[in-house]
Amino acid sequence: MAIPYVVSEVVWKDKDASDTKELKSEFERVSAVQLETSFTGFSGTLDIQGRLGEDIDWYNIPYARQDQASAGSGSVSQITLTTETGIRRYALLGGIRQVRIVMTRTAGTITLVAHGSSAQHYRTV
Repeated sequence: MAIPYVVSEVVWKDKDASDTKELKSEFERVSAVQLETSFTGFSGTLDIQGRLGEDIDWYNIPYARQDQASAGSGSVSQITLTTETGIRRYALLGGIRQVRIVMTRTAGTITLVAHGSSAQHYRTV
Protein backbone atom coordinates (compact mmCIF):
# COMPACT_ATOMS: atom_id res chain seq x y z
CA MET A 1 0.00 0.00 0.00
CA ALA A 2 1.48 3.32 -1.05
CA ILE A 3 1.44 6.22 1.36
CA PRO A 4 -0.20 9.29 -0.23
CA TYR A 5 1.86 12.42 -0.70
CA VAL A 6 0.59 15.17 1.61
CA VAL A 7 1.64 18.82 1.83
CA SER A 8 0.31 21.60 4.05
CA GLU A 9 1.18 25.29 4.26
CA VAL A 10 0.00 28.17 6.41
CA VAL A 11 -0.57 30.87 3.78
CA TRP A 12 -1.59 33.60 6.23
CA LYS A 13 -1.81 33.60 10.02
CA ASP A 14 -3.97 36.40 11.48
CA LYS A 15 -3.26 38.48 8.36
CA ASP A 16 -4.64 42.01 8.58
CA ALA A 17 -3.41 43.45 5.27
CA SER A 18 -4.07 42.75 1.58
CA ASP A 19 -1.62 40.31 -0.02
CA THR A 20 -0.93 37.83 -2.82
CA LYS A 21 0.62 34.46 -2.00
CA GLU A 22 1.72 31.75 -4.40
CA LEU A 23 1.55 28.25 -2.91
CA LYS A 24 4.89 26.50 -2.71
CA SER A 25 5.92 24.18 -5.54
CA GLU A 26 4.97 20.94 -3.75
CA PHE A 27 1.31 21.71 -4.50
CA GLU A 28 2.06 20.92 -8.16
CA ARG A 29 2.53 17.27 -7.11
CA VAL A 30 -0.83 16.71 -5.42
CA SER A 31 -4.17 15.68 -6.91
CA ALA A 32 -6.47 17.32 -4.33
CA VAL A 33 -6.12 20.74 -2.70
CA GLN A 34 -8.28 22.20 0.05
CA LEU A 35 -8.12 25.75 1.41
CA GLU A 36 -9.28 26.23 4.99
CA THR A 37 -10.02 29.84 5.90
CA SER A 38 -10.71 31.27 9.33
CA PHE A 39 -12.10 34.80 9.57
CA THR A 40 -12.52 37.28 12.41
CA GLY A 41 -14.67 40.24 11.38
CA PHE A 42 -13.23 39.94 7.88
CA SER A 43 -14.48 42.07 5.00
CA GLY A 44 -12.78 41.79 1.64
CA THR A 45 -12.26 39.47 -1.31
CA LEU A 46 -10.39 36.29 -2.20
CA ASP A 47 -9.41 35.20 -5.68
CA ILE A 48 -8.24 31.61 -6.11
CA GLN A 49 -6.03 31.71 -9.19
CA GLY A 50 -3.99 29.24 -11.17
CA ARG A 51 -1.89 28.87 -14.27
CA LEU A 52 -0.50 25.99 -16.25
CA GLY A 53 3.07 27.30 -16.56
CA GLU A 54 5.44 30.20 -16.04
CA ASP A 55 4.56 31.90 -19.35
CA ILE A 56 0.79 31.71 -18.86
CA ASP A 57 -1.31 34.47 -17.25
CA TRP A 58 -3.00 33.84 -13.90
CA TYR A 59 -6.78 33.24 -14.03
CA ASN A 60 -9.50 32.38 -11.50
CA ILE A 61 -9.79 28.60 -11.17
CA PRO A 62 -12.82 26.48 -10.21
CA TYR A 63 -13.48 25.75 -6.56
CA ALA A 64 -16.35 24.36 -4.51
CA ARG A 65 -17.23 25.43 -0.99
CA GLN A 66 -17.27 22.31 1.20
CA ASP A 67 -18.84 23.49 4.44
CA GLN A 68 -22.38 24.35 3.35
CA ALA A 69 -25.40 22.48 2.05
CA SER A 70 -25.05 23.84 -1.50
CA ALA A 71 -21.37 22.89 -1.75
CA GLY A 72 -21.90 20.70 -4.82
CA SER A 73 -21.60 23.36 -7.50
CA GLY A 74 -18.29 24.83 -8.64
CA SER A 75 -17.49 28.48 -9.18
CA VAL A 76 -14.70 30.67 -10.53
CA SER A 77 -16.13 33.87 -9.05
CA GLN A 78 -14.26 36.14 -6.72
CA ILE A 79 -15.22 35.35 -3.11
CA THR A 80 -16.65 38.47 -1.48
CA LEU A 81 -17.04 38.50 2.29
CA THR A 82 -18.65 41.08 4.58
CA THR A 83 -17.88 41.00 8.31
CA GLU A 84 -17.29 37.22 8.16
CA THR A 85 -16.40 35.36 11.35
CA GLY A 86 -15.92 31.60 11.27
CA ILE A 87 -14.39 28.89 9.12
CA ARG A 88 -14.92 28.12 5.43
CA ARG A 89 -13.38 25.30 3.38
CA TYR A 90 -12.89 25.28 -0.39
CA ALA A 91 -11.83 22.37 -2.61
CA LEU A 92 -9.96 23.28 -5.78
CA LEU A 93 -11.37 21.56 -8.86
CA GLY A 94 -9.30 20.37 -11.81
CA GLY A 95 -5.60 19.84 -12.32
CA ILE A 96 -3.84 23.18 -11.92
CA ARG A 97 -0.04 23.30 -11.92
CA GLN A 98 0.41 26.52 -9.96
CA VAL A 99 -1.94 28.16 -7.46
CA ARG A 100 -1.98 31.56 -5.80
CA ILE A 101 -4.40 33.35 -3.50
CA VAL A 102 -5.07 37.07 -3.94
CA MET A 103 -6.65 38.77 -0.93
CA THR A 104 -7.94 42.31 -0.58
CA ARG A 105 -9.00 43.31 2.92
CA THR A 106 -11.03 46.21 4.23
CA ALA A 107 -11.51 44.96 7.84
CA GLY A 108 -10.74 42.10 10.21
CA THR A 109 -8.23 39.28 9.95
CA ILE A 110 -7.86 36.05 7.99
CA THR A 111 -5.95 32.83 8.57
CA LEU A 112 -5.64 30.54 5.55
CA VAL A 113 -4.09 27.07 5.43
CA ALA A 114 -3.69 25.03 2.23
CA HIS A 115 -3.73 21.22 2.37
CA GLY A 116 -2.86 18.93 -0.52
CA SER A 117 -2.88 15.18 -0.94
CA SER A 118 -2.25 12.64 -3.66
CA ALA A 119 -4.88 10.38 -2.10
CA GLN A 120 -7.90 9.70 -4.28
CA HIS A 121 -10.38 10.21 -1.43
CA TYR A 122 -9.14 13.28 0.39
CA ARG A 123 -10.87 14.97 3.27
CA THR A 124 -9.90 16.86 6.41
CA VAL A 125 -11.22 15.52 9.69
